[in-house]
Amino acid sequence: MAKRITLLDLVEAGLLEDGEKLECRLSKSGEAYVGKLKDNGSISHNSQSFDTPSGWAKNLNNDRPINGWDAVSARGKKLSEYRSSLGQTESTKVHRKPPESDNDAEASSVVPTPDTFAVEGEDNIASALLERITELSPSGFEKLVGEFLKAKGFSNVEVTGRPHDRGIDGRCELSFVGLKVAFQAKQYQPQKSISIGEVHRFQGSLTVGYDRGILVTTSSFSSGAKNFVEEENTQVRLVDGKKLIQEMINLNLGVKAVPVVEHQIDESLFNRLAKE
Repeated sequence: MAKRITLLDLVEAGLLEDGEKLECRLSKSGEAYVGKLKDNGSISHNSQSFDTPSGWAKNLNNDRPINGWDAVSARGKKLSEYRSSLGQTESTKVHRKPPESDNDAEASSVVPTPDTFAVEGEDNIASALLERITELSPSGFEKLVGEFLKAKGFSNVEVTGRPHDRGIDGRCELSFVGLKVAFQAKQYQPQKSISIGEVHRFQGSLTVGYDRGILVTTSSFSSGAKNFVEEENTQVRLVDGKKLIQEMINLNLGVKAVPVVEHQIDESLFNRLAKE
């Protein structure tokens, strides 16, 4: 599966450094917002932390989606240019270098197993998928949740998000058991969790016409919200960002398998030449 390059990749490749000054311009003539790149690949700005350039840019743009890789620059160069240059470098590699160990010289000779690469690949695609989801408009995220529920086997899925909808963004059914289900889509930044109050309000919206409710978010739920759902045996089911991403990968929703070309020595040619 093709790897989607992240800010952490740029740091690890030495193209950018910890503490690097980043500038975000929402328009060519607009004000430049200054942030700082951290060693884990996140962006710090005004005491907040953002996992992706697009997440930071969207926050500055009043939650309207924007391509942060083009809007954010370092050293006068767009992040998209750094990403492109690293992608070209990665595509020319034939072998992956085994990880070095500072504690044991023998560790440098250990080659990662296929399982190791599989885990790393899943982490990369999960991060990339979350970034693309946070770039969607609010209505786009509501439609995505509708597609997710269809893939999970719900029928008659309808996105209804509109003003005064009592927190309900859509409805669907589990026809084989006759359940009517409402869903709510919360597109939040990773650092903002869903509070117990928000779950309470959604629960209250289900009193008329619905048997169950599903609350889906790109972030997480507070401990109070999770405890409320578990202890009170409510009608609400919670799907946080981590679970949403993993389920989408399992369902091949928003992701696809891409064949990877690996160059190897063609021994048949050299064997034939040795005989001639």
